[in-house]
Amino acid sequence: MGLSDHSAAILAWRDSLTGLEYLRRSSDLSERGLTFDLHAYQCHVFLDWRELYSTAEQPWDRLCNQLNGRGVPNLDDALVNLELQPVHDALRAQLAPALVRLFADLAEHPRTFAVGVNTKIETERAEFFEKAWVCCENFLRAAQKAYLARISGAGEATSDAQPANPALLGAAFRDRLRAAMRIPAIEALFPAPWTVAARRMLPSPSPQLTATAIWGPVLGWSVLELLAESIDVANPERVALDLFDRLRLREPFAQVFTALGLEGEEGWRVAARIKVLLLAGAGIGKPTETASVKGADFSPHEKSLEKEEALVPAAEVPEVLPQSVIDSEDEEAAPPIPQPTSGDQVATPEDEVTPAPFLWPSLWSDPDVRWLTGVHEAEGQSYMVRELYEELLWWLLMPSLLHLAGESTPSRKAVEAMNRAVQEALATVEAAGYRVDRVVASAAVDAASEDPASQAEPAGAPAVEPPPVAEEEAQPTPTGEPEAEEPEIEAPTKPSADPT
Repeated sequence: MGLSDHSAAILAWRDSLTGLEYLRRSSDLSERGLTFDLHAYQCHVFLDWRELYSTAEQPWDRLCNQLNGRGVPNLDDALVNLELQPVHDALRAQLAPALVRLFADLAEHPRTFAVGVNTKIETERAEFFEKAWVCCENFLRAAQKAYLARISGAGEATSDAQPANPALLGAAFRDRLRAAMRIPAIEALFPAPWTVAARRMLPSPSPQLTATAIWGPVLGWSVLELLAESIDVANPERVALDLFDRLRLREPFAQVFTALGLEGEEGWRVAARIKVLLLAGAGIGKPTETASVKGADFSPHEKSLEKEEALVPAAEVPEVLPQSVIDSEDEEAAPPIPQPTSGDQVATPEDEVTPAPFLWPSLWSDPDVRWLTGVHEAEGQSYMVRELYEELLWWLLMPSLLHLAGESTPSRKAVEAMNRAVQEALATVEAAGYRVDRVVASAAVDAASEDPASQAEPAGAPAVEPPPVAEEEAQPTPTGEPEAEEPEIEAPTKPSADPT
């Protein structure tokens, strides 16, 4: 075959029948030959033989040792995964079942707004914070190093500012976890108890899933958010999205969530929810979105979403927390959440709660969004599943709830605005008959009515009153009422949970 028997040479080839690629040391093949088992009527066709030599950037010898004769779909991808293995291992340690279980147990106390500090629980929490911070610091160091190396390896320009030293982020990490532990108490501020869909997505005194399955995603999000801020505090949303893709975090997230008790494909669904939350937070698909991260190379999928804006009616869905609600001076203060006495700083009541947008219209073409909302075809139209859509709405509120829980005196009006936003979003899809195209079209009408440049509407254009979300007295108003001349919808008003 004319292959070298050099001890440093690594042989690579592809099985044309299975598509798998293999690595073997040339010296091993020269001395021992190639052996494999064949069953009845089975055969292999090995093509694309080539010699590879290891370098610092491409350690083929390490990958050969790791594979140990096992085939993979793509050797280049396997090499990238080998490079990112320290990051993925650190993430698995951060979300280890024992650590998440301890996090959930400590977060359950207290479940009310009763004032007072339980010394024993605070001591246990302090010990937990130390254990969790050791794992978090290791993850931050590994992820920062790998992220910068990936950017440099792609020949992209990086920011002049260096990432923050992970050793200095311990206080911010503890603040995030303390705020997360108080999310269940926020439910008491809502006008009505959370629905089953909400309690499947968010920490609650009455969760619908096992404690680890609920708290694992919250801990994972907190760590990812902190990592993004350590790299670019001015633009963490876009950086977090780039981190998710560039560090290939979807698979390790899905694996650890499965280990936390989520069955079947649910672990992958939670990982997809994190990706959708990152897309929405970064403004991907937002009609006015023009910002970009210096040195960031977003995936072709995200770039395609930007290009598809011209094909989808551009609209901006009302944000969850209007600024007029947050800054209201005459708001009614909620009962204070019990505060720890450890000395950690928490957000003040004057701090703003970051609005969490719902889905921009062009995001409905995203495969994750369509999968998570159960989009399916019926009689030539695309319909969503209400229950799945409601779950996604509540999940998209999680960062705002996390910020709100960090305040010493949560804003009742902010809570009411969140609840109203969810109810209006559900009313919109119900009025649209759960048809995706009508939901997108109604969002376009709302955006046009709120745009000052569109006040002079052309003749015959429908006049739509924007929902008065900033007024406390306003009643929930569906934002997606169908036009009067719209034909009657023959599809069921509430499709079943079966997407097929």
